[in-house]
Amino acid sequence: MIISLIFRRAITSATALLCVVGLAAAQSARVDRLEILNAGFYTSHVTGQVKNSGSPTGTEITEEKVTFLKGAPANAASVGTIFGVQARLFGQPENANVVLREVWNLPAPGTTDPKTGNNYRQVTFNFTARIGSVQTRGYGFDNSWEVLRGVWTQEIWQGDRKLLERSYTIP
Repeated sequence: MIISLIFRRAITSATALLCVVGLAAAQSARVDRLEILNAGFYTSHVTGQVKNSGSPTGTEITEEKVTFLKGAPANAASVGTIFGVQARLFGQPENANVVLREVWNLPAPGTTDPKTGNNYRQVTFNFTARIGSVQTRGYGFDNSWEVLRGVWTQEIWQGDRKLLERSYTIP
């Protein structure tokens, strides 16, 4: 009887330990919400450029000194226009890195790269952010063929959870 009880305790303890270890391994950083600090059209200072196969141009810029404008610029439908959102990430554990997915839905009929012939109705790519940090995510018109009037919709996802949806009108 005692052997059985000790054996049961050992199995129970081992099972509990495996469950805790399994939970810790399965549990990852989670963004609970994004707090929007600013949204709309903005200017910034470009600090660099990285390759990004999800972008129509194949690149993504890094920027600093972001200044949001009070409204849409008079020439919003032109090269150099940037629009998007600045938000703080809230979740657990604090300071953990998370991979998020950004989706841009473009107005119909989309835009076509004249060099490749590729048509874009939607642009999707992943980025890494830190919980607790402030992120600015936007879209900028680098080429005249990207400029498209209408409603652009930005979404930010973690897995199958949509954390943000914001629309911008290019007049």
